[in-house]
Amino acid sequence: MQPFVTFDISKGAVTSRLLKNKFFGILTLGFYRFWGKTHLRRLFWQSIKVGGERLQYHGTAKELFIGFLIAMVLLTVLFGVLGVALGFLALSGPTYDILGQVINFLFLYGFWQFARYRLWRYRSSRTSLRTIRFFLKGKALTYTGKAMLWTVITILTLGWAYPRLLAVRADYMLNNMAYGDQGFRFTGNATGFFRIYWPAILLTQCIVVVLYVYVTLVLGFNLDGMMQTEEAFAQAMLDPVTQTILYSGMAISFFLFLIARVQSFRYIVGQTGLGSAVFASSLHVGRVLLIMVLMTLVGILGIAVIVGLIVAAATLEPQTVVFMSIGAFVLVYLVFDILMYLFLIVPLLRAITSTMTISDPEIFEQVARTSQDSPTYGEGLADALDVGAF
Repeated sequence: MQPFVTFDISKGAVTSRLLKNKFFGILTLGFYRFWGKTHLRRLFWQSIKVGGERLQYHGTAKELFIGFLIAMVLLTVLFGVLGVALGFLALSGPTYDILGQVINFLFLYGFWQFARYRLWRYRSSRTSLRTIRFFLKGKALTYTGKAMLWTVITILTLGWAYPRLLAVRADYMLNNMAYGDQGFRFTGNATGFFRIYWPAILLTQCIVVVLYVYVTLVLGFNLDGMMQTEEAFAQAMLDPVTQTILYSGMAISFFLFLIARVQSFRYIVGQTGLGSAVFASSLHVGRVLLIMVLMTLVGILGIAVIVGLIVAAATLEPQTVVFMSIGAFVLVYLVFDILMYLFLIVPLLRAITSTMTISDPEIFEQVARTSQDSPTYGEGLADALDVGAF
C-alpha cells in the first residue's frame, strides 16, 4: 500500500484565522461565528491532499446561519412542550420525577445523534475532490433509532454491548457514504470491536466492584444511606484509599480506552473500502498519547499563568483587580482555541493522515462524476446542540 493523504497546514495561518474569528466575533457579539467557522473549514479542507489533489469545502456561512435559525425555532418549541410535560410529570411524585429525568436525557441524546448524522451529511455534500462531491445517503431518524436502541442495551448490559453500538453506527454511516458513483463499504462487525474493547470494559467494571466492596464492607457505609446524605457521601469519597482506587482506576481506564480508541480507528479504516481499493492505518497509540500529554502540559502551564495573574491581582488595588480579571478572561478567550488547535487538533490530523494508506490510489481518478441532491440548509441543529464546533 502507498501513502495517499497529506496534511500541510500552516500553524501561522491557523493562528491568524482564529484570532480574526475571535476579534470579529467580539465586534459582532458572536454573529460572525458562522463566517469564521466557514473560513476555518476551508483552510483545513484545502490543507488536505488526497492523491496529490486538495479537498475543497463548498459550505457557506449563509447556510449555517439559516440552519441555525431553523434549529433554534424547532428546539424552542420542542423543549418548551417537553418541559411542560415533564413539569406535570414531576408533580405526580418522586418516582415520576426520576422517570421525567430519564425521558429528558433520552430526548437530548436522541437529538444529539440526529444532529450528528445531519452534520456529517452536510459536510460530506459540501466536500469535493477533483470537482466530484462526497455524499451521505440514509436517514438521520433511522441512524438515531439504531444508536438509541443499542445505547440503552449498552447501559442495561453495563457496557458489554458497547462494541455492538460502535459496529452499528459505523456500519450505517460508512455503508451509506459515497464518492461520485462509487459507494464506500464497511465490512467490520461487533466481534472485531469486542476484541478491542473488552479489556477496558472489564477493567472498568472491576474498578467499580472494588470501590463498592471497599466502601460498603471495609468502611461500613450503606450505599443507599450514603446517597441520601451529602455528609456521608463526602466522608466516603474523601477517604484516602477510596481516592486512590478511584483516581488510579480512572487513569488506567482512560489509558486502556485510549488504546482501544486508536485500535478501533485502525480497525474501522482497515475494514473500509472504495471500489476495488481498501484502506489501512498504522496510527500508533504512543504518538497519540504524546500529543495528548503535550497538550495537557501546555494547558497546565496556561492555567498556572491565569492563576498567577489572579493571585497577583488580589494584592493590588480594587480597580487593578477588576482590570486584571478582565484581562485574564480575555486571555483565556483568545488563547484557549489557539492552543487546542495548535497542540491537539493539528498534530492529531497530521498523525492520522500521515499513517493512512490505500491499495489502489488510482481509484479516485476512476470515479465517474455523479450528481446528488444536497441539503438545502446547513448543520444548524448540530450547531445549536454544540456538536458542530469544528
